[in-house]
Amino acid sequence: MAGIKELDQAIAGVSTRKKFSFKKKDSESKAAVAVESDKPVVETVVEAPMNIRMNEDIIIPESVTDLVLENLDHCSVIVQHTLTSLHLKNVKNSVVDVIVEGSSMIQNIEHSFIKISCWQLRCHDSDRVLLKTTCRSDPIIEDCKNMVFNQVNIF
Repeated sequence: MAGIKELDQAIAGVSTRKKFSFKKKDSESKAAVAVESDKPVVETVVEAPMNIRMNEDIIIPESVTDLVLENLDHCSVIVQHTLTSLHLKNVKNSVVDVIVEGSSMIQNIEHSFIKISCWQLRCHDSDRVLLKTTCRSDPIIEDCKNMVFNQVNIF
């Protein structure tokens, strides 16, 4: 009986997850804009296409809906909202965790962990990637090697 009471308490403590639904797309997508700083930053809030970042925790603000990340090394990308599109290019030794309503293009990724939930996924020219994904359509994987796939249930 004690086990059942503990289980009931654990279930009561877990909040229900909000059902996924698509947002209406704005007529104009908001492009990202760079934030410049005089000091080296460990944690960066980014509102621009990312170019050449190393050893940073990157936080993407809610104002960014279409995200382009390029030339990242030893970075952690934190996206706390749903994007409409994503393009990752030349990412090494990094971690990316993201939900995308639309399409995602992943290109030239090396030795990284990518957790992504999207409508369409294309992955090209990547090596040694752990790809944890949920994709509404069949993913397109081309010219990749040493990939490990796992499914994440978000939808």
